[in-house]
Amino acid sequence: GQFQDVEGQTQCTDCGSGLYQDEDGADFCHRCAPGQYQQTNGTTICVACEAGWYRREEGSSEPCILCESGKFQNSTGASDCELCYPGQFENGVGSSLSACKDCPTGQFQPLFGEESCVPCEAGQYQGDVGTNSSCILCETGRFQNASGRDTCKLCAEGQYQPGVGSDDSCVPCAEGKFQTEKGQDACVNCPTGQFQNGTGKLGCTLCLPGRYQNQNGTTQCIECPAGQFQNDNGTTTCKRCPVGQFQNVTGQTNCVDCRSGQFQQVEGRTKCRQCLDGQFQNSSGTTSCFACAQGQFQDQSGQTDCALCPVGTFQAWTNTTRCEPCLVGFFQDLNGTVICKECPTGEFQDGNGTTTCIQCPKGQFQSLNATTSCDGCPA
Repeated sequence: GQFQDVEGQTQCTDCGSGLYQDEDGADFCHRCAPGQYQQTNGTTICVACEAGWYRREEGSSEPCILCESGKFQNSTGASDCELCYPGQFENGVGSSLSACKDCPTGQFQPLFGEESCVPCEAGQYQGDVGTNSSCILCETGRFQNASGRDTCKLCAEGQYQPGVGSDDSCVPCAEGKFQTEKGQDACVNCPTGQFQNGTGKLGCTLCLPGRYQNQNGTTQCIECPAGQFQNDNGTTTCKRCPVGQFQNVTGQTNCVDCRSGQFQQVEGRTKCRQCLDGQFQNSSGTTSCFACAQGQFQDQSGQTDCALCPVGTFQAWTNTTRCEPCLVGFFQDLNGTVICKECPTGEFQDGNGTTTCIQCPKGQFQSLNATTSCDGCPA
């Protein structure tokens, strides 16, 4: 702890602060090495810096210095502190840890010697600790509206996110679409037979009876046109009205029977046809009309029955619009007949369409049937 560098002296001199001497008979003192110090005179050793402390210069009489933030030192007698590596940080001074702290999840650090890590921005995440690379953009179907997160949030059902790095929220499914699963990057078109007129929905609605939809991704169903109907839910087409029926209104669940006096022999019609003159139909929902029978007629369309030929007339044909008058020499006293009766002997008829014959007057006779006059008695 002492030295003497001058000859002929009576005593030695103490080594000053920052110096030491550990040998006898020395003519000089040693400087404390870097990483050491000595505040006392006349010592044989220097004091090593503790872990977490350092001293760069030689011969220091000042105590060691604490490692700054972003640095550490786990050895004694150190001349400097070590920088924290990328992916690490140290926010205290005088750290004696064996290494700096790893950046937690949701943060990163690309530089050496930093006292803190960088939080991931909104729209990004980092699930690993101690990472020195940047954060990861939220994938499609996810978002993150906060910073410093280790995961992104899944889009809820009824929503989607088509882009990466979303920092806001997910997009509601548009009208005509739906989504039943979380974390999706697109919504699904409503299938045929269904529709959706709201946004952010988990499903679509079946078309009601009387409506249909043959397209995907629609916001409404289509009314069945006139001449058609639909009695089921969720269909892609309408049904044609069957023969014998019609429908003149759109969006219907059934068709209407043709009323009596009408018919329809073609599918998918908006109205029925009237029975023609000379025809009739006394039932509903039919595909044809009946011809008026012999002895009957009909002079109007759309009728439910035929009329009997009146007395004095007849009709031998079917499907007729009128009856024929009995010819001269004939008569008819009954309704609905197919022929007229011959005037008997002793009678005649010189007019058409009559219901009786005329007896021969006195002085006349008639020996033949179906005559138009009588003959005078001979002299």
